[in-house]
Order: sequence, then structure tokens, then C-alpha cells
Amino acid sequence: MCIQLRKTKPTRVFILELAKQYRQDERGATAIEYGLITALISLLLISGASALGGSLSETYFKIAELLLGPPDRPPSNIKSG
Repeated sequence: MCIQLRKTKPTRVFILELAKQYRQDERGATAIEYGLITALISLLLISGASALGGSLSETYFKIAELLLGPPDRPPSNIKSG
């Protein structure tokens, strides 16, 4: 019974080959780029919706005031009690 030992590549060659494969593989970089683009679009949508929501709410209050008259509440600068 004879045991044969396989010849393995030296560690340095193995690491260099791994580094070469890693540099050629751009799947991770592409996924990160898509993630950054998605985050930027989400941020723009959220900021636009909040800005539009504030002005839209103000417009609805103005329309309600025209239809129903001013609200029956004291001005905010007068303290009660």
C-alpha cells in the first residue's frame, strides 16, 4: 500500500490567483452601486413627499377655511387659565 502525496501550489501562488479572480469579479461592486442608487432615489422621494405633503396640507386647510369659515379656537399666542 503506497500513499501518494499530491503536489499543491505554494501558498503565495494560491493567494495571487485568488486576488486575480477577486479583481476580475465585479458582481459585488455592481450590487453595491445598485444599492447606492436605490438609496439615493429613496431619499429624494422621501424628501419630495414630505415637502409636497406640507404644502398640500396647507392648501387643504386654506380650502377648508374658505368653505367652513375660520376655526373656532383662540389664537395660539393667548394663554388660557
